[in-house]
Amino acid sequence: MPLNIKINDNLSINLHKNPHLLIYGLGHCRSKNSDELKDNLYYTEQDKRYSPEVLKEVMAVNTYWYKWANVNNEIEERLNERYELFNATNVNDIEEFNMQYKQERMKYVIVFVTLPTSLKNVDSLQQILMKGRAAGIHIIMLVDDLWRIQKDETLLDMFTTKIVYRTKNADESVLLTGESGAELLNNGAVMLSELGKKPVVYYNNIWLNSLN
Repeated sequence: MPLNIKINDNLSINLHKNPHLLIYGLGHCRSKNSDELKDNLYYTEQDKRYSPEVLKEVMAVNTYWYKWANVNNEIEERLNERYELFNATNVNDIEEFNMQYKQERMKYVIVFVTLPTSLKNVDSLQQILMKGRAAGIHIIMLVDDLWRIQKDETLLDMFTTKIVYRTKNADESVLLTGESGAELLNNGAVMLSELGKKPVVYYNNIWLNSLN
């Protein structure tokens, strides 16, 4: 069953199709925002609340980056254990495993990371981003300044979906979404960029193809 996360009343992201999410915005990305997002996980369109079903199936971890070292070891260990189990049971991913081995169902792991300081080493994060989807491990990162991830294009490209509030300038907008415009956003407008798709702008409940 696909897992979704509600961003606001009119925008939700399917984590099966978009396993890793980067949310960037000046003044928008704080720990309280990740707490709110964690409470907005849901399975069906009819139930956009943190339902008992989701509670049984999901382990949501909320962490600042300076705590990531503690969480990272557990997540990497879980990732490797799951791939070893997939190989041993001849399955491809968590969904196939959970269908065949219902008594040993794995939980999805949703890790909310808020970056208060610069990200020094991205190797472990990249490993999780590359292999996490099949193992049911998803990263949702909230960033309020691109210097925190050192404008690492390789890392940015590994986030299949980016939600951008306002950027500092056109260069940041192009780096994040592939085109300029996000530097002009205001009043809660959002530029949504999905891997391989042209960015669109979400503003006041209206989807627009451009900023005009």
